[in-house]
Amino acid sequence: MTRRQHILAGDPQAIEKLNARLDEHLAKQEAMKAVNVHYRKTGTCVGAPGLSAKEAARLETAMARAYERQPFSEYTLIYNYREITRLRNRVAEITKYREMESGGWMFSGGHAVVDTEQGQLRLHFDQAPDVYTLDRLKYSGFRKSAAENTWYRQLNDNAMQTAKQAYFLHPLKDKETSGHKQKSSPYADMAR
Repeated sequence: MTRRQHILAGDPQAIEKLNARLDEHLAKQEAMKAVNVHYRKTGTCVGAPGLSAKEAARLETAMARAYERQPFSEYTLIYNYREITRLRNRVAEITKYREMESGGWMFSGGHAVVDTEQGQLRLHFDQAPDVYTLDRLKYSGFRKSAAENTWYRQLNDNAMQTAKQAYFLHPLKDKETSGHKQKSSPYADMAR
């Protein structure tokens, strides 16, 4: 059995790849349900739609060994359905962040950049962050980019939730930006 590669959100064809994988799972779900319906009607897997005689015999042997009442067990159908739901949610999440405008906000000691093209939330600090801030960034899944001297993380709901919760990343109010034009934050409710 070959292991599938992860589909990264930054991949330009991520949505197409996820939709292809989703279509595979949807077809598999329908095929498993059709075989189960055929088995309930006839009492055998032979002649089920989409199954060869060899596959039908293998399913019936597996059923006898596992004391199953149907060729594809309930947990197999549930697992596949959960994978379908996960893939749909992943497509929706990636689509949401790709459609979002790039932007950011100023915070005390630096600024944040929401880069939808690369699928990252990047933090630029004016000075080196203190030890507590470093620990909090590492704990929250941010990584340091030595080339750009920034901290970055994959742009997703968890990244934005982390930014909302970290007190040192809260946006500055208009009067605190000292003349700098602040780009609109994708989450306006972060401003206090």
